[in-house]
Amino acid sequence: LWAGPDFDQKRRLPHNNVQDLCRARTWLRSISRVSLCGLAPTSRRKCDCPRKTSRTSAGLVPGYVPSAGYGSVGWPRLRAEDALAPEQRPGPLQGSYLATFHQQGIALWAGPDFEKKMRLPMNNVQEIDFSPNEEFVLMWNGSHPSSDPDTAVAIFHILTGRCVRKCRTPMVTPGGGDFPHFLWSSDGKYLAEMTDSRILVRDTETWELIKDAEGAPLKFNNLSTFQWAPKGNVLAAWTLEKDNSHPARLVLVEIPSRAELASRSRTQCEAVMHWQSEGDYLCLQVTKLSKTGKRVSTNMEILRTREKQIPVDVVTVEDVVKGFFWEGQGKRFSVLTADELGHKPRLLIYVLGPEKCELICTFDLPSNSFNEVIWAPEGQNFVIASKSAAGGASSSGDLLFAGLTVDNKLEILHKDEHYMLTDVHWDPSSRYIITAVTQPFSTDQGGYKYSM
Repeated sequence: LWAGPDFDQKRRLPHNNVQDLCRARTWLRSISRVSLCGLAPTSRRKCDCPRKTSRTSAGLVPGYVPSAGYGSVGWPRLRAEDALAPEQRPGPLQGSYLATFHQQGIALWAGPDFEKKMRLPMNNVQEIDFSPNEEFVLMWNGSHPSSDPDTAVAIFHILTGRCVRKCRTPMVTPGGGDFPHFLWSSDGKYLAEMTDSRILVRDTETWELIKDAEGAPLKFNNLSTFQWAPKGNVLAAWTLEKDNSHPARLVLVEIPSRAELASRSRTQCEAVMHWQSEGDYLCLQVTKLSKTGKRVSTNMEILRTREKQIPVDVVTVEDVVKGFFWEGQGKRFSVLTADELGHKPRLLIYVLGPEKCELICTFDLPSNSFNEVIWAPEGQNFVIASKSAAGGASSSGDLLFAGLTVDNKLEILHKDEHYMLTDVHWDPSSRYIITAVTQPFSTDQGGYKYSM
């Protein structure tokens, strides 16, 4: 947009003719390419739209949580059962493949017409996980760690269809659920799993463990969980407190050098880690507990992981923190709070300045049913939603569409509701948002069945 005294007849606005773009795209499609091992070349596996943020395709299967996007927010996990939410997945996918589940294994589809390109055999596949660079796919048959064979987990190289590794189901999952047991690094070069005292990291080129000079993996006392940074090969590990001799600790470790970048020790507390989408910041949400186990207050300790010596900003909240949410690709974050009785719900928004973290906005919410803030991938706009928890009570489905101006002023743009709301997803371009009520099927009735 042009305005002011400079907007006159001497100014020229560059442009492209839409017909020229259409002809260019038709010409590119007419060029034939040689395929490798039955798979379409990378450029043919991609969608026609060159920008990830402009892809607006969506996949929907009965029983599957619907999500907007082209592969990067759900398609490679397409199945007629419950699915992992996009924010819970370990890394962004490129959207080259569509995977379908079958009794004998999975089938991979690619190309402009989604032709079947590869079949990967494994009986009774329950879950899969693509590496972020889409070089590998991990499959799990759902077996229990105490009774499964050494073939419960299989990792395949997608281009060749070769199985590069098989193993048993690990005893521990980093997220505490049934899956995933393994977490990919942001570039797909490393794959990590954990026990109650170790983190085992493998190089995906050789599938050998990354060890120290004495041949030992990463060791931690009372290891609780770990997370990869969204960008950069950095592990964040959280260990639990044991007696009075071993406080709880947060440790940042660089891979493959295994160098310890930073650490924080705390006592009498509970903690949750929240990575910012670019990996520039890590929030350690620490809830202080009294000797009787009663909650005292909550500290948000923000580690500036890209800065020298990794300085820390501490924000203290006296009310009960119901949720912490980073702005997409930004320096702001939001916090939902309430008093000890669950009343007086509020939205707090902070910004990380060059030297300190500042509170820029407070907003009294009209209802205490709001439990999640969903930021747009490009930041600035967000939705405050009242969502039903999995297997929990129905929600009111209240929705508040809001945004922040350039000078950090809050604007409430729209109010709406979607009764019994369970899912809210932005598309990658931040132009559209889907709200849905989903319920997994308990049987195969109504699902798709296709023979390999």
